[in-house]
Formats: sequence, structure tokens, C-alpha cells
Amino acid sequence: MLPKDTLALLKTSQESGAPARIVGTVVDVNDDRKNRMAEKIVDAFGGVNGKTVAVLGLTFKPNTDDMRDAPSLVIVPALQKAGARIRAYDPEGMAEAKNC
Repeated sequence: MLPKDTLALLKTSQESGAPARIVGTVVDVNDDRKNRMAEKIVDAFGGVNGKTVAVLGLTFKPNTDDMRDAPSLVIVPALQKAGARIRAYDPEGMAEAKNC
């Protein structure tokens, strides 16, 4: 399932009073993977403080400007918090990414 689908299913189950713990776990794992990717990038470069990191692709999926639940919304701020300067490009999503 895609992240948007799991979030919608989780919300529907909560609203109907029928908890879906497995779906909640999937949502948590998906969120953790985004944070872990930022950690892997920092580790791969021995830290990113003062370094410029290129990010190619910002949207949820290629050929769209959809930023909803895009991994970049978690990864880019985590890299910035670690001290990285970000140079980002997305052929379809630059305008929308600037609003995030």
C-alpha cells in the first residue's frame, strides 16, 4: 500500500471505532524509514555539517508535483538540521516544493 492509502485506511478505521493495529504499524514503519534514510546519508558522508547535498526528486512520485507525504519533506529538514546545505531539483515539483 502507498503511504497515502495507509493513512486514509488508518483514519477510516479510527473513525469507525475499528482499530487496525497492523495498518498503524505500517504507517509507523514508513515514517521511520524516512528518518533512517536521513541518518544513512549523514553516516555515509561522515557527517554533513557544512557540506552541500544534492537532492534530485522532491515529490511523492515522478512526473507529478504532488508533495503530499513525500519522503523529502522529512529527509531534507533532517539533513538541514544536521548542518547540510541543500541543492534540490525536481523537474515537475519545484514550484510546489517551494511552498513546503
